[in-house]
Amino acid sequence: VHVTARRGVVLASGGYPHDLTRRNATFPRPETHLPLAVPDATGDGIRIGEAAGGQPATELAAPGAWCPVSHVTWPDGSTGTFPHIIDRGKPGVIGVLADGRRFCNEGLGYHDYVTAMQAATAPGDEQMSWLICDRRFLRRYGLGIVRPAPVPIRPWLRAGYLKTGGTLAELAQACGIDGAGLAETVARFNTGARRGEDPAFQRG
Repeated sequence: VHVTARRGVVLASGGYPHDLTRRNATFPRPETHLPLAVPDATGDGIRIGEAAGGQPATELAAPGAWCPVSHVTWPDGSTGTFPHIIDRGKPGVIGVLADGRRFCNEGLGYHDYVTAMQAATAPGDEQMSWLICDRRFLRRYGLGIVRPAPVPIRPWLRAGYLKTGGTLAELAQACGIDGAGLAETVARFNTGARRGEDPAFQRG
């Protein structure tokens, strides 16, 4: 079929998360990204379009749809990633950086959460955040790959996927984040939450 277009053709062929060369050329801090896509997502459609004279759009807000993911080690030793799509917005969990401080409304869409994390991370620092909750939250909602009660959580503690502590200071030490910053953040968040408010980021 030969199609004639007056203003051009848009080829929507998917992304290129496993094309390391193209990813390194277009992603901010490409070494920090953990792809969720299947290994075959290497940008074949883009290369076919380029071979026919097409050019990738470069004026987009971002070259990818960012999503916060956690690194999972399965019982057989294999590894994977798990997307944190909806757990961040549930009542009783907050997201913090290495300094123990929040950086956005955790209920934002996944792309906006990562964009805020990137903006709040100092140049040269690893772009990562921690989701902090208590046992009550974990057993009611689960977190990441961890399912709610009655599914046991001990295997995920042994695997290191979950970190725990009897106090905020112990939890901060287990996570490798700033204990004073976390304690101050939790105290401020809880004070507002008791009034149904989030003065810092207006979370609902």
